[in-house]
Amino acid sequence: MTGTDYTPPPPVHIPSSGAKTAMVILWPAFLAAAALNALIFSLVDPSDLLIHGLPIEFDNLTVYGIGFGICFVFSALSSFMTWSLMRPARSAPIERRSPYSL
Repeated sequence: MTGTDYTPPPPVHIPSSGAKTAMVILWPAFLAAAALNALIFSLVDPSDLLIHGLPIEFDNLTVYGIGFGICFVFSALSSFMTWSLMRPARSAPIERRSPYSL
């Protein structure tokens, strides 16, 4: 064997920046929706829910799924807003000077 250095092969799959962004937004949203759904339905029985005074005609599992979907959408919106506010600026910062200074 010669004295050549070993170089490992390149990784098979490197996630794109779009995939990383989706993971950063959707994973915390999923965890928050799961916790919020568990909290809501530990306090409220789905069979006791009313819409416009009429009882819901879905089984409990369907109501749990709809509730999770609603919680997930709002959590994803919250994560997206946080991600968009934390991104670095794309342009140079505006110089904050008084128009009267020399």
